[in-house]
Amino acid sequence: MLKKALDINVRVYGENNVATNYTDLGHLARVQGDLVYAREMFVKARDINVQIYGEKSQHVAADYADIGRVAREQHQVRYAKEMFEKALAIHVKVYGESNPIVAQRYTDVGRLARDQGQYDYAKKMFEKALEIDIAVYGQNNQNVAFNLTDIGRLAMCQGCLEFAKDMFERALKVNIEVYGEYNQHVAVAYRDVGLVAMDQWRLDYAQNVFRKAHRICVQVYGEYNRHVVTCYVDLGRVERAQGRIVKAKELFERALSVAIRVYGEDDRNVAEAQRNVGDVARVLGQFKLAKEMFAKALDIDVRVYGEHHQKVAIAYRECGLVANDQGKLWEALEMFEKGLAIIQGVDGADSQTVAAFCNDVGRAARDQGLWEHAAEMFEKARSIHMEANGETSHTFAVTCMEVGRLHHFQGNLEDAKTMLEKAVTAFNALRKNNNATFASQFLAVVLSEQGKFEEAKRLCEKALYVHKKTCGDKHSRVGTTYHNFGLVFAKEGDTKSAKKMLERALAIRTESMGDDHYEVADTYESLGDVFLRTGEFRKAEAAYSQALNGRLKCFGEGHEFVLQARSKLYEAKSIVTA
Repeated sequence: MLKKALDINVRVYGENNVATNYTDLGHLARVQGDLVYAREMFVKARDINVQIYGEKSQHVAADYADIGRVAREQHQVRYAKEMFEKALAIHVKVYGESNPIVAQRYTDVGRLARDQGQYDYAKKMFEKALEIDIAVYGQNNQNVAFNLTDIGRLAMCQGCLEFAKDMFERALKVNIEVYGEYNQHVAVAYRDVGLVAMDQWRLDYAQNVFRKAHRICVQVYGEYNRHVVTCYVDLGRVERAQGRIVKAKELFERALSVAIRVYGEDDRNVAEAQRNVGDVARVLGQFKLAKEMFAKALDIDVRVYGEHHQKVAIAYRECGLVANDQGKLWEALEMFEKGLAIIQGVDGADSQTVAAFCNDVGRAARDQGLWEHAAEMFEKARSIHMEANGETSHTFAVTCMEVGRLHHFQGNLEDAKTMLEKAVTAFNALRKNNNATFASQFLAVVLSEQGKFEEAKRLCEKALYVHKKTCGDKHSRVGTTYHNFGLVFAKEGDTKSAKKMLERALAIRTESMGDDHYEVADTYESLGDVFLRTGEFRKAEAAYSQALNGRLKCFGEGHEFVLQARSKLYEAKSIVTA
C-alpha cells in the first residue's frame, strides 16, 4: 500500500514532493528489520526536504534523527552521533530548549551515549528530556514513561539496580494509567521490571512479571508476533537462570519457531533466536547443535549487515565459544581474534565492547598457555574499563577475575589471590552477589593450594548458601560449588568429605545437564581420583570409565582431556588386574 501511494504521488506531484512517502516506507522497513532499505528511504526523504525547505528546517532535522536511529541499530556509532547532533542543533534553533521534540533529540543522543558506555553524559541527556516532558505534559504522560524507562536502563548498565527498579515501576504505573492494563507499552514496562528483578536474582517474581507481559502480548497481537518472540526469550532466560536448562531450551526453540513464522528464515531476529538456542545447547553439552545454530546466525548476520559489523563480530565470538567447549582451542582463538578485529574497526580501539572481546582472546590464549598474549589482552581490557568507569564497574571486576585466573594458571598464587580478592570486592560493591560468589570459588581453589584450607572452606560454604538460596538446591551452580568444595577437601586430604561433596555434585550435574556433559565427566574424574587414594580401585575404574566416555562424546578422540582420562583409566585397570 505504501509503495502504491508513493507511485501515485510521484506521478501526480513529481519526484521532489514525496518525502513523506519515503519516510513512511523507511519506518515500515525499520520495523521489519530491513535496515539498509530503511536508511535508503530516509536519506531520499532528507534530500528532498533539503531541496524544498533548506538544510536547517525541522523536516530535515527529523530526517537526520531517523537516519541516526537506523545507523545506531546498525552499530555505526560515529555516523549515528553525527546525525543525532545535527538533528538536535536544528531543533533547538527552530523550537527552543523547552520543546518536546527537543526532548526526543536529547533522548536519541543519550541512548547512543549509553551504548558507548558514556554513562554520565547519557544521564545528563535523559534528565534534560525528562525535565522538558514533565514541564510540558505533567507526570502522567507516555513520554515521561519513556524517559523514566531510559533512565532505568542506564541505571541497570551502571549496576544501580534499586534505582532502576524504582524508575521502571514508576514507568509501569504511568503506562497503566495512560493505556490501561492490556497495551503493548504496558507489556514492555512489565518486561523492564522483570529484567531488573532477574539482575537482583528475584527469579520467581521476574517469571511472574514476564508471564504477565506474555499474556498481554498474545491478547494484543496473537501468538505469531515479534513481541511474543521476546516474551518467550525472557521466559527462557528465567528458566535458564533457575537451572532448568531443558525447559529454557524448549522456550528458546518456541521463540525461534515463532520468529521464523513472523520474519522468514533469513532475518536478523531469527539469528538472535538461533543464538539463544545455541547458547543453552552449549550449556547442555550439545555442541553439535550449538555449532549449527551459531553458524546459521553468523551466515544471516553476514548477509544482513556485511562482514564488518558488530553483530558479525558477536557471531564469531559465539562460534569461538563452542570451539573452546569442544577443546578446539586454536579454532576458538581464531574466531575470537576475527571478532576483535571487526569490533575495533566498528567501535574504535577503546570501546567497552572491544574490552569484552579482549577478555575472550585472553581466556583462549591463557587456556593454550600463551601467557604473554593473554596478559596483553587482559591488560588492554582492564585499562579500557578503568578509563571508562574506574574500579567500580561490573566489567572491571570480570577482568580482575580473569587476570587472577591467569596468575593461578601460571602458578603465581599470591598475585592470583590479590586479583581475585579485588574482583570479589568489586562485585560485592555492585551488589552482584552471584558474581562475587562465582569469583570466590576460584579464590577458594587458590587458597587451598596455599594450604589455607579453613578460609577456602568458608568461601565454599558461603557459595553453597548463596547459590542454594538464590537458585534452589538442584541448580547447576550448586553442583559446581559442591564440585569445587570436593576439590578443596581432596587437597586437604579429607577424602571422606571430598567423596561426599563430589557425589552430591555428580547427582545435581547429571540431573541438570545430562549424562554426557563435560562437567559431569570432570566430576567422575575427580571422584576417580578420590577412590584411587582410598584404595577403592574398582570404583575408581568405573568412575574413570564414565569420565572417558563423557569426554569422548564432548571432545572426540585425540583431545588432551580424553588422553588424560584414558591414562587414568589405564592406571586403575592395571591396579585392579594386579
